[in-house]
Amino acid sequence: LLAALFACYGLYMAATEGTSKALITRAIPADEHGATLGLYYAATGIANFAASLLGGVLWSTVGPEATFLYGSACAALGALVLALARPRLGRMAGLAEVGGQE
Repeated sequence: LLAALFACYGLYMAATEGTSKALITRAIPADEHGATLGLYYAATGIANFAASLLGGVLWSTVGPEATFLYGSACAALGALVLALARPRLGRMAGLAEVGGQE
């Protein structure tokens, strides 16, 4: 079971890692790609560390339920923010016509 979970995570990373790089390099001028990707990965690493730290603190002090509830709440908030920002992001990236919406 553990090997299957690691395989699924590997597939997820393989499917999403390239898309984030492509999106960043598409939105930033070519002479700023290196600095921008470095900033992106530094911010991602710091956020991952903070999330792991907070998850560990919640797990240890409150219990596992609090950790999963907090993660669920953050995911729901992120989905809401993306749903509200989608029309603006689509116009900025020239993607407003995706999905038949304009």
